[in-house]
Amino acid sequence: MPTIQEGGDHTGKRYFWLKLGDDFFRDKAIKKLRRIAGGDTFTIIYLKMLIKAIQQDNKLYFEGIEDNFADELALDLEEDPDNVRMTLTFLQQKGLLEVVNDDEFYLANAEKMTGSESESAVRMRRMREKKTSQCDGDVTGQLRFGDIEKEKELEIEKDKRISKDILCRTNVQRAIEAWNGLGINPVQKMSKSSTRYKMLAARVAEYGIDDVLKAIDNVRGSAFLQGGNSRSWMIDLEWFARPNNFPKVLEGKYNDKPKELPDNGGGNGQWQ
Repeated sequence: MPTIQEGGDHTGKRYFWLKLGDDFFRDKAIKKLRRIAGGDTFTIIYLKMLIKAIQQDNKLYFEGIEDNFADELALDLEEDPDNVRMTLTFLQQKGLLEVVNDDEFYLANAEKMTGSESESAVRMRRMREKKTSQCDGDVTGQLRFGDIEKEKELEIEKDKRISKDILCRTNVQRAIEAWNGLGINPVQKMSKSSTRYKMLAARVAEYGIDDVLKAIDNVRGSAFLQGGNSRSWMIDLEWFARPNNFPKVLEGKYNDKPKELPDNGGGNGQWQ
């Protein structure tokens, strides 16, 4: 059962894992996939795709690193491109892979196969388990105490969620205003139920508003993100907020490289 931790050293971590039911290999589509020549390899590729997708809202994205999605996914998964291409074709034919647009692909079964738990929930569960294992005395008394303790924990968690929700909405609005200040594909209207709002809110919760504002400011220092590329493509808020794109923008991966001053014969060129 692969486990994936999202959020690095930031607060508000969540833990994700892929849940394989005992009926996974009894599914007719999987049985058919495995019967194809090389089918076991294709099945492994599918499982790798699911593991990657559960970190990204059950989607896979084409970033244009390679000429096409199959080659780029093969590079990412470290699998043979022809095998990846065959797997994608089969999954699309069986309705397990949906093409949202040219650079976005949805894995239909990923959501129901995803397990998720917040770091605070993990910590509280472990504390309860530890207290239960260490408690001695009357069992009835333990149960009553445990019920009261659990109710208190739920109330505290509820209050925390309400406060965090209000704070998150405020910070998301700050991020939208900062984004519009760039003058690049500004947001005119965005509902809280939209994909881009949810992704932006997730990045604010995961990294904090300061890092989100820093990443937005990094866009200013990238000609590539502002259309200075062979396709004249320009960044938009949804692309920016995707979980696989945001860290790269935050780390300055797309920032313009410093220019080297010409050497006038007095020594090596200097970086400005």
